[in-house]
Amino acid sequence: MRVYKTPEIRNVAVVGHGASGKTSLVDALAFVAGTSKRHGSVKDGTALTDYTADEIERKYSINLALAVAEWMDTKINLIDTPGYLDFTGDALAGVEPRRCGTIASAARCRACSSCR
Repeated sequence: MRVYKTPEIRNVAVVGHGASGKTSLVDALAFVAGTSKRHGSVKDGTALTDYTADEIERKYSINLALAVAEWMDTKINLIDTPGYLDFTGDALAGVEPRRCGTIASAARCRACSSCR
């Protein structure tokens, strides 16, 4: 990985309620950007940012975790925050250094057939 100047770095906190797909999104972004060699799965216990034994066993994030994506000459620090209220401290710590955020939502619409 090359060395980036400050204007070429972005911090993106991925926030949302528990089981809304934050970890899966971070994993997919890192994979598509080419900074991760495999596309992991929370369900299979192979997600990039769920690496502790407790997170793999419980199938949800407990700790704040970081992943990196390099895209269009920009380094993107992906901050995967836990969604359950028990781990709010880590989630808040992840939101502090960000310049922009992405909210993951597991809500379903009732309009399209794929959500029914």
